[in-house]
Amino acid sequence: MNTHNKYRIFACDGGGFRGYLSSLIMVEMERKLGSNLNQAFDLYAGTSTGALIACALAYGLSAQEILNIYASDGEHIFPNFSLSKEIYKRLTLILNAFLLGKLIEVDSRTRFLASQPIFDGTELEKSTRKVFGEETFGVFKKKNKRVIVIAYDCWNSIPVIFDSEDPIYHNLKIVDILMASSAYPGGFPSRDISEPSFLEQWIKQSDSRCSHPPNNLLPVVDGGLAANNPALIALSEYLKQDHQKSSVILASFGTGKIFLRFDSRQTNNMGLLDWTFPIGDPLLETVHGGYSRISDRIIKNLLSSEGVYFRFQPLIDDEPSENFDYRIVHITSEERKQYELATFQFSSKGILEKIASRYILSNSDRLEELAQTLRLAIP
Repeated sequence: MNTHNKYRIFACDGGGFRGYLSSLIMVEMERKLGSNLNQAFDLYAGTSTGALIACALAYGLSAQEILNIYASDGEHIFPNFSLSKEIYKRLTLILNAFLLGKLIEVDSRTRFLASQPIFDGTELEKSTRKVFGEETFGVFKKKNKRVIVIAYDCWNSIPVIFDSEDPIYHNLKIVDILMASSAYPGGFPSRDISEPSFLEQWIKQSDSRCSHPPNNLLPVVDGGLAANNPALIALSEYLKQDHQKSSVILASFGTGKIFLRFDSRQTNNMGLLDWTFPIGDPLLETVHGGYSRISDRIIKNLLSSEGVYFRFQPLIDDEPSENFDYRIVHITSEERKQYELATFQFSSKGILEKIASRYILSNSDRLEELAQTLRLAIP
């Protein structure tokens, strides 16, 4: 297939510290490519930790430099938290919800209970600011790089697609956008965005039911609530400008997805605490995984005969199998326990390195194929 003059799209999923896993795969991609990924694509899209990666690449950092940030700052951003305290906090929340609901008949708009995010976001902001400083989102337009970041407007209950092609986002600080997209519910606090010109235009061009938030502080949270895998949105934003599907090369990087298997007995008896358990967070992981696989299927259908599509997503399983599948990385039950903490735990760094090493080995040919495709397409 002729790949000259094709539009190259990079996309990276959300996943907290599991962005370290994505970065390891991308470092190998750079080695095979023989140049940095920051010059390999025209559009960089990301959600949450993937937004940090996408913006850093578009800003000029290499995959190795991004990996170094995870390695050096991850311990401060994601310090080990006490599981017993987190479970106690969840139990307290459920008890309070029951008692307060009986006493004062609270609803979803007035329910603020005895719970706080796991992290205050101070170290994440410090790390992000070291890279981007006070730079605004409009800088990507000047760099001739298109960047798309996914987040979620909690006041108006709609997704936010920060697009560097749209002038309404140009005055927003990159740090504010990234802190918003990375504000995983329960993990980090929301980010208030108050830039006047943005707020005015955001309300005007959004749904007619949208309104100004109290004190003009727009609370924005993790884009994973809308699209943890941003690849489909990135593709649709490109295609809506009357571009042809045949002109696309799309490379999408995941942060790892573990197989969650629940039998009939379990699912018939699982309650709120089971579905929102802090280890693995089955509810969010199921929602994210379902959306990601649907997105993957739609993209494959759209680009099957015309565009070029690569998806690199380690599927992690602790069940043995006789059949080889290049997408699957087999781990032990003990390693699974470590991985299930990886979203919020720097101590899971070792298991992420093991998974990346095994995945890279079984996907070496596919990584080489993408490298060759990009070499032919880069002007």
